[in-house]
Amino acid sequence: MASVGAKETAKEPIVIVGGGYGGFSLANALKKANKDFTLISIHPVFYHNVASVRTIVRKDFDATKLMISLKDLYGSSLTIGTMIDVSPEKNCVVLQTGEMVKYSSLVLATGTSGNFPYSLPADVESKDGMCREDVSEEDAFIQSIVDKTTHLREKIEAAQRILVVGGGATGVEQACEISSAFPDKKVTIIHRSDTLVRTGFSQGFYDKVNSILDGMNIRKITGEGVSDLDSLPIETVGAVTVSTDKGTELEVDLILRCTGLRVNSSAYKTTLGGCVDDAGRLQVDKYLRVEGHDNIYAIGDCNSMAPQLAYAAGEQAELLVKNLVAKQTNKKLTEWESEKFDGMMLMGMGPSQVVGQMPGGKLMPDAIAIPFKGKDLMVAEFHRRAGLESNRCFYCFLCCSILRQCCCKCC
Repeated sequence: MASVGAKETAKEPIVIVGGGYGGFSLANALKKANKDFTLISIHPVFYHNVASVRTIVRKDFDATKLMISLKDLYGSSLTIGTMIDVSPEKNCVVLQTGEMVKYSSLVLATGTSGNFPYSLPADVESKDGMCREDVSEEDAFIQSIVDKTTHLREKIEAAQRILVVGGGATGVEQACEISSAFPDKKVTIIHRSDTLVRTGFSQGFYDKVNSILDGMNIRKITGEGVSDLDSLPIETVGAVTVSTDKGTELEVDLILRCTGLRVNSSAYKTTLGGCVDDAGRLQVDKYLRVEGHDNIYAIGDCNSMAPQLAYAAGEQAELLVKNLVAKQTNKKLTEWESEKFDGMMLMGMGPSQVVGQMPGGKLMPDAIAIPFKGKDLMVAEFHRRAGLESNRCFYCFLCCSILRQCCCKCC
């Protein structure tokens, strides 16, 4: 009989590819369940990019808090590498180094990539392009992210007229973070769609978003796209004229690009190409299995199951662990129910304002939404999910929401 707390080991481990929200959540759940797994990640840290909109604006919001060491969490269960192919016939994935990693079940959680700081770049360097010999590769990686964050923050501080291209959730949150920290700066959002964030929410949700933006004097240009965006100086301080496809012109000093997320499909699109949709997402069934494959799964932004949200990726990870255990014991599997998340959204509009909508269209009360996300953009929550200590105590959620300040002195 196995000792209490001993890890249950199958012939081959469960292999997770991707250390973002889905892979991070799944690894934590498997670790808690004492299941044998290997996490393959191209980065040595989990990066809580949801909070990046604040780190590039406020000096007192430490960028290192957004990064959690995967090695510290998972030890020998972590492999730093890049998957370039998968062989369903051999039950293995192929890494860029040529190494082949066998699996009993494969979970693809490759997510999406985009512009820094809203996504980690595939490769980063320290500010001077050099890695010191007296620090580890992980420490050098973390320092490079801190350097890039500081460099971008300095540009935001120096600019007076800032244009945020893209009025999705990230773009709106970024504009609000800038305006809340620098109320004298002129901030403009340009969004190609007529509707900010995305369609499908209640009118009350949009009314509250627009009311907060108006209260911050953030200019909104919707239904128009920036002309020749790729030729414009992005994240460079200096006066530039920006034109839209509808003829609107404006003078700005700095352009931040909050568009262009791409599904990371290169690792599987060749072998699993018949299961990939036009956006690069893997088609999955109601149990999150990739179509035609009994032991290959996809969670998070790289699968076709709505919604594509960090929270949903975590919920899919929890469901998948339950199903993997149920499969081993020949028990009934649980279906993923996307409709439970219809209309769900939680947006930080600066430290003291949040717009949240629950499934069904009801707005989330500020007393719940602000301390949960607005206060620290859920940094403490993701540390807690990793089993790490959080500085925030339970009473923070009371005093922060009622008094709008922490009387506990712990956050």
